[in-house]
Order: sequence, then structure tokens, then C-alpha cells
Amino acid sequence: FVSDNTQKMLAQGIRFYSVTILMPDTHWTLEAMSKGTGGKSIVTDEKKLVDIMSFLALETQVRKICRITWVSPSTCTEQGRTRVAGITMLRGVNPTANVTVVTPPNSVSGVEISDPVLFCGDPAINQVSFANVTLTARGSTFAATGQTISPSTYFRVVDWNFPFNQPTFAPFNLAPGAKRVVRVEFKQGASQVFRQAELAFTGSPCPPKFTLVGGTGVVLLQSPVGGELFSTCDTVLIKWAGVLPTQPVNLEYSEDGGTTWKSIDPQATGLVYKWIAPRAGVNYKVRVSVSPVRQFAWATGLGGFGDETATSVAVLPSGFKVFATGFFEGNSKFGPVNVTGAAGNIDGYFVELDSDGKIIDPSKALVLSGSASNEEKVIGCVVDNKGNYYVAGYYSSPSATFGPYSFSRGPLDQRNFFLFKFDSTGKLDWQAGSKGTATRISYAMLTDIGLQYDPAGNVTVIVAGKFQRYAEVGIGRTGATVASPAFPNAADRDFYVTYDSQGYPLAFTTGTKPTTGAYQQMTATDRLNFAYKTDIFRGPITFSPPGITLPNNSGPGSDDVYVTKEGSAPASNDVSDNVFSVKAPQLEFRPNKVTFSTIQQGQSTTATALLANIGNFDVAVKSVTVAGANSADFQLSGNIIGQIVPAGKSINIELIFAPKGIGSRTALIEVAGTCGSPVQLSLDGLATAPCDVETISVESLGKVPLGQLRQQKITCMIKNSGKVAISGNLRVTIPSADIVVRNTGPFTLAPNGGCLDVDVDILATSAGVKFTTINFGLPPEICGEQVSTIKLEVIEPRVTVDSIDLGRLRVLTPGTGSISISNLNSEEAEISSITLSDPSNPNFAFTVPAPKKLAASEVLRIPVTYTPQSRGAHSAEVVVVIKGKESQPLTGRVTGSGFLPAIKATGYAFAPWTVSTLSPETGKIVIQNTDPTSDLVIGTIAFDSPTAAFALNGTLPTLPITLKPNSAPLEIPVSFTPQVVGINRVNVRISHDAKTGPGPVPPYADTLVVVEGLGRDASTLDPISFPKTLTCATRTATFTITNNSTQFDLTCQAPIGNGDVGSFTLDQTTGFVLKPGQSKVITVTFQPSVIGRTAATFTIPNDQSLKLTVNVDGEGVTTPVQFSFGTIAEGRVGQAVAVPINVSYNAAEFTGARPQSFAISITHDAASMRFRSLGAQQMNG
Repeated sequence: FVSDNTQKMLAQGIRFYSVTILMPDTHWTLEAMSKGTGGKSIVTDEKKLVDIMSFLALETQVRKICRITWVSPSTCTEQGRTRVAGITMLRGVNPTANVTVVTPPNSVSGVEISDPVLFCGDPAINQVSFANVTLTARGSTFAATGQTISPSTYFRVVDWNFPFNQPTFAPFNLAPGAKRVVRVEFKQGASQVFRQAELAFTGSPCPPKFTLVGGTGVVLLQSPVGGELFSTCDTVLIKWAGVLPTQPVNLEYSEDGGTTWKSIDPQATGLVYKWIAPRAGVNYKVRVSVSPVRQFAWATGLGGFGDETATSVAVLPSGFKVFATGFFEGNSKFGPVNVTGAAGNIDGYFVELDSDGKIIDPSKALVLSGSASNEEKVIGCVVDNKGNYYVAGYYSSPSATFGPYSFSRGPLDQRNFFLFKFDSTGKLDWQAGSKGTATRISYAMLTDIGLQYDPAGNVTVIVAGKFQRYAEVGIGRTGATVASPAFPNAADRDFYVTYDSQGYPLAFTTGTKPTTGAYQQMTATDRLNFAYKTDIFRGPITFSPPGITLPNNSGPGSDDVYVTKEGSAPASNDVSDNVFSVKAPQLEFRPNKVTFSTIQQGQSTTATALLANIGNFDVAVKSVTVAGANSADFQLSGNIIGQIVPAGKSINIELIFAPKGIGSRTALIEVAGTCGSPVQLSLDGLATAPCDVETISVESLGKVPLGQLRQQKITCMIKNSGKVAISGNLRVTIPSADIVVRNTGPFTLAPNGGCLDVDVDILATSAGVKFTTINFGLPPEICGEQVSTIKLEVIEPRVTVDSIDLGRLRVLTPGTGSISISNLNSEEAEISSITLSDPSNPNFAFTVPAPKKLAASEVLRIPVTYTPQSRGAHSAEVVVVIKGKESQPLTGRVTGSGFLPAIKATGYAFAPWTVSTLSPETGKIVIQNTDPTSDLVIGTIAFDSPTAAFALNGTLPTLPITLKPNSAPLEIPVSFTPQVVGINRVNVRISHDAKTGPGPVPPYADTLVVVEGLGRDASTLDPISFPKTLTCATRTATFTITNNSTQFDLTCQAPIGNGDVGSFTLDQTTGFVLKPGQSKVITVTFQPSVIGRTAATFTIPNDQSLKLTVNVDGEGVTTPVQFSFGTIAEGRVGQAVAVPINVSYNAAEFTGARPQSFAISITHDAASMRFRSLGAQQMNG
């Protein structure tokens, strides 16, 4: 399903996208078709679904080639088809691009003239003849709005729509391909000479004009005139005019553009000749010639009573306008224009004559006249290759006029030159000249005007002459003034100035003019080789033949000027204006070799080739031939004989390969067309034996746990049951990240059961059904498309790790349990690692097994021993990582609570009491449960040794007894009957369960407390009890012995001490005597050496048998000293701030002692505080 539909979508250019919501993953079939077609599988939710169209729009953006068509305006020339189109995209920032386009061939519009040079015959003097010319519109409709014939002396149109007798012109439209015939009448003049004129239409688009000729003696080539294209199989129609049909002409051709000539026919007649070119070529020209007959067409005189001098003559290439220049002194006449001049005043002239030598319009005669009797001259006229003409001269008067144009020189100038450019219609294009400045004198006169051309045909105008001092000649293109150097004297200096075609001066150069320029002349020639001349003459002058006489208009000794057009047949030959081409038809196969796909013998396949006509003429297929070693294996589908292949086009040829054998098969097909244009196509193909293979279409690898890498071999995925070996190229066509085929690439299946095993790596990177499609790459033409699909299901592991609570355990008592790791799937799961979150935890000891694969439903247990090291709750975690779910580790938790009963037992210290008598004080042994969570069990309470000094009073509780947490203390009454003088002490043993493991309870632990009291002997001295005293301090007390006898001395021996005499000292250590009534004070010093209660008895023997015994006791202690900071004031940076340190202690316990020093360590940030000094101490007490 997936493979079939993927191939269908690819064939139709479809990209498949799937959108899945409310599910964690895309179904594998949707994902496969998305990947296979270049689309995507998208998993989203309802909130993000609104953005899905924007996402798809970005995903499916493509770049397309857009085509824009429009109706292009017509052009009149082939070059005009190349144009620049500006294209702006109306979106965003409106990007714009300029592209060069070539309009279709039919965008070239115009009117085709059947006879560009219409020969109207050679009638007798004052007789008429007629000729017809056909107008054919090309490209678009031509709208004719008007017409002119110039000059109209000898030619006129007698029918504007022959033969419908329309003698008067009326505007008309000529649709593309439509024709109109115009009939022209030619009336010969008073002499039978060559005449010519031009018929020009006005209108659009591209109004035509053509030449009218009449009379004999000049041959004109009408076709081919250049630019035509002929076939080597077609005739070239050569047409000429200007002579009678019966007059023989010499026809020649050139294959090298006119360098060398070869004869066609030296005696051709009839004005038409059909000629076949000898071979193909692109530089052909044709020349037609007749024997020349020299004569003058006309002669025109210029001048009046004064003297005239000619300076130049020029003519347009067509011969329709002739220009003459010069100067005169006195009265003169130029056609219809009479000029009055004073003696000694020299003025210039410029005249335009038509092709018949007449000045019909007075505006065609321009006179250069100054405001004073000075010298003004027109020095010449030249014509460029586009028909523009240039007139130059100079003036000396303060101001001057040149026909309608006027100019004036500067206040210091003495002579200035001028230069005019007119287009071919006589319109002024630009003018230039010389001048000085307000401070510089200028003198410039011209002697020459000429033209130069660069290789591209661009014209440069040159004027040359002499100047004095200084001359400015215009502003250049850069805006700078172009001028001569300044000279201080008035010497004549040669100079020339160059101007570009738009009148900008290029340079002012001192020196003689360039020799390469084409300067004004007294003679000129038009493109029909007519010669024109101007010069002076005195008295009547005759030009023969045919004999034209000009009278003398000047007085005796004065000169007039003539202008002549020489001879009806100076153009005795005419040549094609440009080269034309003769080309052979040419066919070409694309490609020139066809290799068919490999197929089995007995089957067939097709291929195509293009038969292209790369020549310039249509070709018809004449024959098709198949040859070669295996020609019977190849043939054309269909018949192409007689089919025409247009020039520049191609036809599609379908070829059939049906091998009759096996191995390499070859042939050659030849197609021959008209006019000798054969072309060959090489054919080859490979034929094989039939293909017999079996494939496993779908191989299921079952279920694989997520993340478990494994390798697997699929045995005999494809089998060759045929009798010949088959080679293929195993490749993956629909890849999968979870299934990787290792042994892709070329392979060969042996015949008769050869197999290919496929080795795969299963990566199992994500859960779901996975598949990959492989193509065996067998030759499709032999075995077709052989593909297989490998699929599996990646199962996401379902493994749990439980947690256990090992309950309450006595501190240091071990308890055991285990954490279970369970595989809930029916497939195995692999444990990657088992680690402890806190391996140094002293409360738990785990036996961590090595990672392993869990079989289906298998449970792995992790033993743990819990030995609480302290009271309270304890926990530890085991982290289990399952392969495929590394980002989701599992945690098992072990908890437990350690408990330990706590006992606080205190004994009792009785106040001193007389030996052998019962102290009225009742003491007590206090037992308290200090653990807030555990019961305390008291097993027994007993004296550790027999004693008569102490007894447990009252009714004892029944033992064992349990003391609950936070319950009232258990108090046991004790009585005291001292048995000895001094300390009477006994240990009370309390057995209880406030003990750590691991041993059992019971047996109990024992706690001993001390019950003690001081026994006193009966004495006349009061006992001394010292308060608590620091072990580093001393206290003193006194007692007094008095001799109460009135007559006897009291003799006392040295005191005898018993008990803790190391803690007490007497200041009386020797014997002494007291007189009757005398007393003695003895000081006792207490300096405890140990912490706790001490007691001693000091007896003083005496001769009066007095009971002089003093009982002393005291308790040695230590006391805490506390340090704290006092209030620290705020301060600024750099300011010294006092940091008070307070010392506190129990001053009462310091009696007899005084601290001398305290050692204090202060830790601080060195970046913000430093020690400065120690202030004065203050101590109270």
C-alpha cells in the first residue's frame, strides 16, 4: 500500500503531508508516505492547529518560471526587435528587473516594394511611358496618409490603385499581406537623358519610399540587393532596370564580398535572369554592367552681374539633393533669389538643387551677408554617410546673416568662423563657431571642412584654417571651454578644430589639418555613380553631349559659377549593396546516438530522437534506410517519408528495439532529405536472457525493544531461479532511521537458485511500526521493478521499579529487604545501568546486580540491608536506566526509621548529717525517658553493692516498667543514715533498653547513678560547706576554737585530716596552745582538683579531750564563657568603626578567680574589613 501510493504520488508530482492531533505519534503509514514524497508528518495539538496553514504555506513554497505575454509595438527594422523590458513584482518591496527581450519575427512591420528602383522606361523626347510597382504590407496594417514625389518634374502617379483607375491619392489602409499596385508615368524632357526622383509615403508604421528612374544608359540592380537568403537548390532571381529589355548586360557574381568576380552570363537580356549558386556561402554579391555612354544630365548657372567664385559641391547618396557653396562680389542671382551687393563687399552663398538641378524654393538659397563692406565667405559643404550635411565659413563684419540665421562677433574680435549641421531634411541640428573674450582679440578664418569616421562609423567633423592671437570654439562635454593657446602677436597660425556628431568641440589643435579627412571638393559622386561638379566660367559655356549651353550673366571680365550632373550613364554598373547568403538545407539528429535500455530477448522497447532542421529552409524527408550488423532488430515506428521538417524546427522520431538475439546489438539509420541533406543516427542496445527472480515482498522482523541495537540477517531476500546470472545494485529507496541496510551496493545472483541475504542493523531509536523499502536495482527492462519492504515494531519498554519501607529499627540493628525491577512487556527489556543516588549513605547497603536484559515478565531484585546509624528517618534511591528510555530513568526508594530509647537518670546528694543517725532529708533517684518517639523500658533498679547508709523507701513500681515518650519522670525515694564520717556513697544500677543493636534486648543496658551524703562526727565545731567553686579558683572559710577553761591551758596538737584532704588545706598545720579564755581562728582553703563533690574531716587532738572535729565539703565545677558582638555602628568607606565584643559568664562562680586573658579568633572578609587596634577592656566582677 505504502510503496504503491508513494510511487503514484511521485509520478504526479504530489508531496504528501499528514497532520496528527490528540495522538503522541504519527501512524507509520502516514509517516512513510510523507517521507517518500518529500513531505512531512506533523504532530500538533488543537491550540497550534490554527498555525498549520502558515506552516504548510512555508513548507510548500516553490520557485516557478512565470511567463508574461504582451502585444509588442511594431518595429521597422530587424534590429528593433531587441528591446529591454522592465518587470516589477507588485508585492513586497516591488523588486524590479530589466531583461532583454526579442520580439517575434512578425513584429517587424513595413511595406515591401516589388521594385525598390522602379524603371519607368525610355520614351522619346517629350513622350511618356508607364511602370507598375506593387506594395505589400508586412507585420501590421500600414495606414497611408500622404505622399510626395521629389522632384516631380518628370514623374507622376496616374493610378493609385491600379487597375481601378484612381488618379487622385486618398488615404488607405493596407492589411498585413494585402497588396496594392501603383502605376507611375514618366515623361521625358527636351533631351533623352537619364532622369530620377523619389516617391515617399507618409503614414504608419514604417512609411516606405522608393526610387523612380527613367531614360536609358544607366543600369540598376533591383535584386538581389543584399541580406537575402537562398537555398543551394533554389534559383536566385537577378533583376535589373535602367536599360531596354533587349539591351545585353554582363552578369557576374562574387563569393568574397566583391573582391573577385566570376561570370554568370556576359550577354543577358530581358531584365530578369534565373541563376543557381554553385555552392553555399555567406558573402555573395551580384554585379550587372553595361557599356558606359557619357553625357550630361543637366547644367545650372549661378550668379549675376558681379563676380562669383565656387568653393565646393556635395550631394546626398541618393542624388536627390545637390549642394553648392561659394562667395561673390556685387550683384548676383541664385535661382529665384536676386542679391544686391556693393563693390568690394564679398558675401557667401549656399544653395540646394534638386535632382533635376533646379532651385525651386527661395529658402534653398542661403546668402551670407555682413553688416559692413567686409569679407564673408562660405568655404564648403560636406555630406556624411547618413545624409546629414555640414556648412562652414567665416565673417568679418560686426554682425552677419546666413539666410534665417544670424550671428555677431565680439567687441575685440576681427574675424570669426561658423559651422552648421543640417539633417537630410534640411532641419538645423546644431551650430558652432569661434570667438574671443572681453580682453582677448580673436581672428579665425576657415579654409577647409571635412569628415572622419571611426571603425564603428561614428563621424567627427573637422574645420581648418588660420587664426591670430586667440580663439574659443565652444564648450566641451565636460563643461570646460575648448580654446586655442593665447599668442601675443598677430601672426597667422594654422589650426584645426574637431567636433563630435552632436556639436561638442573635442579639441583645438595648432598645425595643419589631418590628411585622413574627407574635405570639401569641387566634384562629388552619388551612389549611382553620377558625377557632380562646380566651377567658374566666363562667357557662354556648353556641356556635351547632349549639348547644354549656359549664358554669361556677368559683365565683361566677370566670372559666373556652374553646377553640372554628368552623364546619364556614368553608373554603367550596379552591385548588390550588401552580401547575401546561399545555404544548403541541413538536418541533424539529436542526439546522434541512441542507446536503448537493456531488455530481454523477445521483448521490445522504444526510444526517441529529434530530427532537427538546423538550416534555413524547409526539408522534406525522401528516404529512410536502416543498415548495420543487426538492422533487423531496429525499426522506425510509423512512416516519416514525405514529412516536412520546417527550418529551425524538429520532429520526434520513435524508434523500436526488438532484439532477435542476446548481447550487444547495433545498427545505423540514415534519413535523406531534399536537396542532398542526409543524416545518420547510430543505434545500439543490449539484449539479455529472460529474468526469473523471486523476492520476499514484506519481511517482518517482529517486535524489538526501544533502544536495543541488534544485527539481523534476512536469508534469501531475492532468489534467481533463472539460468543466467543477474547483477543488481541494492539500494534503499525509502530509508528508516531505525532499520539500516548494511550490504547495499552491487551484487550478482548466481543462476539456478542464487540468493542475496540482506544484513540489517536495527537501531530502534523511536517507538512505533518502522519500515524501509529496498530496491534490488535489477535492470528494469529485464526484471522490472523489484522491491521489498522490511518492517518491525519498536516496542517502548514498560519497566517498573518499586519502593519499600523497612520500618522502624533500633539504631545499629540491621534489617533486610529488596527492590524489584519488573518487565511488564511481553518483549525483553534491557537495563543500561543501575546506580545509587548516594553510594556513601551509611544507613543502607545494596547488593547491586550488573545490568542485564530482562526477559518478558522477568523481575530482578536488588537486596538491601538497612542498619540505621542514628535516630530518625532514612532513605536511599536506586536509579535504573532502561535502554531506549535514557531520558526517563526509573527510581526505586528504600525508607526506614532508626529508633533508640534514651534515658536520663540522676542520683542524689544528701546534705551532711551526723553519723549513725537517720537524716530527715528524703532523697530521690529520678529516671526520665528523653526520646520523643520511643518507649523506655526499665528492667531493674538496685544498689550496686550492699549499703547500710542508704535505703530505697516506699513501694517500688512493678518492674519492668515502660516509660512513654514525654511521660512524667519515675522517682524512687532514698533515705540516708551516714555510717562513716565523710563521704558515704553507693552506685544505683538501673537496667533498661536504651541500647543500640545489633544484639537483642533484653539483656538490658545498665546505667549507674550515685547516691551520696556526708557523714559528720559529733563535734563542737560547726561543719563548713563551700559553694560551687571553679576548679581553677579557690575559696576560704574559717572556724574558731575557744578555750573555755578559766584555769587550764588548752594544748592542741597538729590537725589530722581524713577524706579528700587534697582539696582542702588549713592554715594551721602545727600544734598550738590556748590560754584560758583565749580563741584561735583557723582558715580552710578549698581548691577543687576535680569536678564533683569532695569532703574531708579535720580532727585536732587536745589535752582537754574536747571533740574538736570540723567537717568540710565543696563541689568543683566549670562554667561557660560566652562571646558576642555588640552593636556595630554604620560607617563610611575608609572610616574606622569600633566593633565591640561582649564577654559574659556567671560572675558568682568566679569568686576567688579572675580571668586574665581571652584568646579570640575573628574571621572576616579581607576585602571589606581589616584589624586596626584593640581598645581598652572593661570588666565588671
